[in-house]
Amino acid sequence: MVHCVIVGCNSYSQSKAKKLKTDTKDYSFFKIPKVRLHECGKAKELSERRRREWLSRVNRRGIQEANADNYFVCSRHFVSGRPSHLFDDCNPDWAPSMSLGYGFSSPNESRYHRRKERSQRTGDGVLHHADEPGDSDEPDPMRDSPTHNAEIEPTPLALGTRI
Repeated sequence: MVHCVIVGCNSYSQSKAKKLKTDTKDYSFFKIPKVRLHECGKAKELSERRRREWLSRVNRRGIQEANADNYFVCSRHFVSGRPSHLFDDCNPDWAPSMSLGYGFSSPNESRYHRRKERSQRTGDGVLHHADEPGDSDEPDPMRDSPTHNAEIEPTPLALGTRI
């Protein structure tokens, strides 16, 4: 049987027969994430940061890095009911954020959605910088000048003129 590690949470896994008898809600359980050592450097850095964040939000005295693999957090502690992807570090579900058993203020979910929409508008999640050509909202003085887009017309020369 699996129990949720969050203080004050009494969620635990049950057999299918017992769930049918008691008509209780089915919760999913998620292990405290491990550090991804054999992937790219960014994955390692993010997974280390994520593990530290999960452990700090669990906020239990007996849990250290060494024995954290034996503990689970239930779906009640995530906005969407499950943790987000590792590289989605601005998502409120990147670490448990709801009903943590102490005075934790959860991150603003609307802020995350605005950031996600903004990155999709700019293309593939990459934000463009204003100092790149064509991205600035400021008028280009050269582009507005009358000679900028003017075509150069050939001037006819008289015969025998040296250039």
